Amino acid sequence: MKCFFSFLLAIVISSSPLFAFQRGDVNHDGKVNVSDVTALINMILGVQQVDSVSADVNHDTHINVSDVTALINIILNPPAPEPQDSICFMHISDTHGTDITLKKMIELLDTSDCAFAVITGDLIPTQAMLNELKAATKPIFQIPGNHDAWDGLGQRGFHEQVQLATNQNYDIHYGDDDACYFYADVEQNNRTLRVIGIDQYEIETVGQTNTNSAIVYSQKQIDWFIDVLENSDDVDGIIILAHAGFGNHAVGARDMNYVNEFISINAWTFLFGYLHDGISHPTMIPEIVEAFSTGVNMENVRYCNGIEGDTITINTHFTGPHNSFIAHYAGHIHFDIVERLPDFPQQTMAIIAYGGKGKGNNWNDLVKPATGELSYTINRNIVNFTTREHTIRRLGSIEKDDGTYRRTISFPLR
Repeated sequence: MKCFFSFLLAIVISSSPLFAFQRGDVNHDGKVNVSDVTALINMILGVQQVDSVSADVNHDTHINVSDVTALINIILNPPAPEPQDSICFMHISDTHGTDITLKKMIELLDTSDCAFAVITGDLIPTQAMLNELKAATKPIFQIPGNHDAWDGLGQRGFHEQVQLATNQNYDIHYGDDDACYFYADVEQNNRTLRVIGIDQYEIETVGQTNTNSAIVYSQKQIDWFIDVLENSDDVDGIIILAHAGFGNHAVGARDMNYVNEFISINAWTFLFGYLHDGISHPTMIPEIVEAFSTGVNMENVRYCNGIEGDTITINTHFTGPHNSFIAHYAGHIHFDIVERLPDFPQQTMAIIAYGGKGKGNNWNDLVKPATGELSYTINRNIVNFTTREHTIRRLGSIEKDDGTYRRTISFPLR
């Protein structure tokens, strides 16, 4: 083994300056060169304490000779720097009371060029997780999931104990004093990205009587959402956060073109469709976004809400068309789907898998250590405004049960 490492060291003949993501900078000296190979080998041999964040060069959740090979490839073929006309952020979801994914994401966020991160529900935070969120040096925006709202802290509790408590240093505009829905503007490289968080569990506002669907909006929130979009002419990009996503088995077919990329191999056979069902109309939010993007407004359009007999009425006055919408982000179903929405081919939906111990659940096809160590699922998003492209890179948990890998996927912007 030592002879093999000596051979690898011998072929390293050049070094590269620090690049944006710092991938390969094992010893944290601001450069990626032969010193990092030495540090990595020492970690593998047990001579030096393992730094799980920097040593896992190939992001496969294992630290071994494959990472040495990946590191040497980086040194000999340094990656191109991230585009300067871009915004970068990270996405996780459904931590379900474990900080494995959260802690890894915060570590990577703090050492990267990403401007912020988003968590799309079912955080179910422990006090230790809340402390980690408070200590983060960059904003981490959260929305509640069904377990946060229905059997966790509740709508108002999530707002006070999670959103307000962990993001008090950032300018976030909530729809009401106790509302979980919000928007926040983040600037990077002289570009502004508007993050809009939707609360699909307005159960304390609307009420739970005769609720036939887990998804409950309020008319007030939807009116607020439309107003935010109507006043978003000056932003460069818009992303929307929701826990359960949009659409179900009754709304279009699975897009099988991406099965070998970022769609879990089991997702298309999921018995109840890949997103929420019930009497809440699953296309309401995408249809509002479509009106915003095209400038074709909606007048007195009514949708079923989560309360039997209750409806939401939509009226828009957009001045479009707009080309600023980037993608919807969600979680909930514990497997990965990144594709265009079936009935809205210009709208991308990025759903991310459970990132806790073991495999998450029976539908998650990501291979993870049984102990849960180094078990995490994180998507790194880059929006390039020059090339008009949205790229998602998988960090950790990239191997699927069928032996294929989930690493990078890109979509042109509208």
